[in-house]
Amino acid sequence: MEIGLACQTVVKPNMHLAIMPFFPANKAVYDIERIKPAATTLAEFYPEVFKCIGCNTCTKSCPMDIDVMAYMANAIRGNIQRVAELSFDCVMCGLCSARCPAEEAQYNVAILARRLAGRHLIPRAKHLAEMVRRLEAGEFESALADVMAHSGKDLVRLYEAREIEPEMAGEEWIPGRKAAATEGGN
Repeated sequence: MEIGLACQTVVKPNMHLAIMPFFPANKAVYDIERIKPAATTLAEFYPEVFKCIGCNTCTKSCPMDIDVMAYMANAIRGNIQRVAELSFDCVMCGLCSARCPAEEAQYNVAILARRLAGRHLIPRAKHLAEMVRRLEAGEFESALADVMAHSGKDLVRLYEAREIEPEMAGEEWIPGRKAAATEGGN
C-alpha cells in the first residue's frame, strides 16, 4: 500500500482517496439514505454543537474565510439548508476543530449538513436526470468509440481546434453558433 498527499500524488487507476484528518475528531457514522433532514438531525449525530461558547475561534482559524460560528449557530437551530449554504466552501482542513475549546468537529457537522441537503432537500435537476437517462441508454457510445479511436496527437489537434465560448457570452450561447455570437461588436 502506498500513501501520499493529494496535492503531491498523481492519480492512478484503482487509487482510493480518503480524507484523513490530522487529529482525532468525532466523526458520526450514518447512512445518508436512512436519516432524514429534521431539525434535530445534526444535534442527534453531533450533540457537542451545544457546547459552543461563541468564542469565534473557529471563524478566525478558517483559511477559507467561512463564518464557521454562523453555520454552527444554524446547526444548533437545526437549519440544515443554511448550514449547507454557509459551509459550502469548506475544504475539511480541520483547523476550526483544532482550535475549538469546546472540542467540536465543525467540518464534520458541515459535511453532514451538505450531504443531507444534497440528498434530501435540494430539488433534483431535471436536465441532469435526462442526461443520465441518455447515458444509460447508450446514446453516446458511438461518439465515445470515435474519440477512443483517435491517436494522442489527433486528440491534441482536435482539442486545440475546438470552439471556445466567447468572453462575456450569454447563457443562450451554444457551440456551433460562432458567427451569431460574434455579431454585434464582439
